[in-house]
Amino acid sequence: MASAEEDLQCGLCLNTYKSPKFLPCHHTYCEGCITDLVKNTGDRRLKCPKCRQKFKLPTGGVSKLQTNFYILPLLNPERCTLHRTETFRFYCTDCKIAICRDCKLTKHDKHEAQDLGTAVNEAKEGLKDCQRRFGARKKVLEKQKGQIEEKLSFSAETCKALEGLINARVEQVSALARECGDELLTELRTTFEGVRGPLQRDERDVQDRLAALRGLQQEVTQGLEGATSQTLLALSADMRTGRGSDQQLRGLTSDLPAHSDRPVLRCDDNSLKRDVIRQCLGHVHLFQPIPLQQSVTIREMIRCCENNQLYVHAVCVESCFSYVYVAYGASGTAGEGWVVKHWQSGQLMYKSSRTIRGRVCLAGLNGGWVRVEGKEFPAKGLFSESFSSDGNESAQRKYDVYNKGDARFVLRVHESGMCDLRSVTISGCRATTDVKVCDVSAKSPIAMDVSKDGQLVAVLEEGQDHVMLYRHDNSEPHSIYRGQAEAFRPLDVCFYFIGEDERLVIADWLNDVLHVVEVGKNCKLIGHVGGECPVLVKPTALCADREGRMWIGCQGGHVLALSQQ
Repeated sequence: MASAEEDLQCGLCLNTYKSPKFLPCHHTYCEGCITDLVKNTGDRRLKCPKCRQKFKLPTGGVSKLQTNFYILPLLNPERCTLHRTETFRFYCTDCKIAICRDCKLTKHDKHEAQDLGTAVNEAKEGLKDCQRRFGARKKVLEKQKGQIEEKLSFSAETCKALEGLINARVEQVSALARECGDELLTELRTTFEGVRGPLQRDERDVQDRLAALRGLQQEVTQGLEGATSQTLLALSADMRTGRGSDQQLRGLTSDLPAHSDRPVLRCDDNSLKRDVIRQCLGHVHLFQPIPLQQSVTIREMIRCCENNQLYVHAVCVESCFSYVYVAYGASGTAGEGWVVKHWQSGQLMYKSSRTIRGRVCLAGLNGGWVRVEGKEFPAKGLFSESFSSDGNESAQRKYDVYNKGDARFVLRVHESGMCDLRSVTISGCRATTDVKVCDVSAKSPIAMDVSKDGQLVAVLEEGQDHVMLYRHDNSEPHSIYRGQAEAFRPLDVCFYFIGEDERLVIADWLNDVLHVVEVGKNCKLIGHVGGECPVLVKPTALCADREGRMWIGCQGGHVLALSQQ
């Protein structure tokens, strides 16, 4: 009977198998031995060395023959260190080690043991479960790593942008300092010219008096040195009672102007302190947005321009058509701007033929209209009308702040500084605002919106860091929202339904987010939108349409659409 070692020997090289391969007749030889057989006999006369059965190599040669996987585990058996001729066949569950047959009968005879193959299969299943658990944890960590990398990238981009802003502000402060310095120099020169003229006149007057006095002194000196007795007596009498009398001398030194005034640079004690300069430049703070629980998506719809220094001042969706009107331009009401008309898909339809200057309001009615510093333009004439306005006229003109959407209300500002909310009556493409709803104590409003039921009015005042909420039957605000950060700069407000509830959305220009606020007694913040959105930068204009979307105007002429999932 052949031994186990003989069963593992190749019939050609008589050595232990190396890479054992099956022939079609199921006899096994080393891969290298079969390769040598092919070289010596040629692949057309191949026969099994043992049974002489002919065979044909598969496509790809000897390496493509079937590997004998039954022999492979026997070539390198795990042998017991105590009984070297025995291989491991069992697994001692008490000692947690593999054992051979002799170990099971002697040292581990009273221990629980199981077949080694079964134990190995169970271990493999356990390791596969570990792989699944590791994979799940790996996904969590990879997601966290991705979020960190995204935040690092966003923080780096923000830092770079803020570096540019700081440098720009330094240049702005420097330019203003140079401008103010030039004004001071001009003021100093003007002041000096105003002082020099009178001083020069006084100087000439004093010089004339000195000359007269020196002449008298010279006459007296000459008389003392060599005048005759008669001349000396006459000169003495003249000096006592005539030209040299006390009365004449008092006339030379009387009525002299006082010269105690001196031109100086007057300033308060804080004008050159570091904190004043830092206040002009601004400060850096960390803002941690609160994620909104509702799932929303934001995507860019329109790009009005390629200039990142221009801002969207107003955006409006026409009620009955798929048109979007956008007013954009330089910051402030004095800079140049344009009004454009786009399809909601983003394609440009028209652009105003002339630039506009002043405060722009867009209302989404049938046909629509635009209002620039109180002057109204119908949409059909929008791109042929002149929008230029005289600076003095616009400064004194009353202006209105329109509601979003279908423009049911308008906030009118009076010369007294008070406002009143008025309902809008539509006549053709024109609006009349002759029905007063209530008084509002806001001053210099720049944005407003009214809730769907008309009961709440949100008003944003120019230069303020809060939003006031009024009820239609009360002129004083019943609640004020002040933000949840160290710095908060709202530029527009809009009522918007999220789910079944109407919320107040506020564009925070400083922190690049939208605040979603519950409009209760205390204006509770629900969360922020846009904290992780790289395209929502410097939001400046908001408008909700009838399709459940909110349109957001941003820096650089970007117009985004927010929708709920």
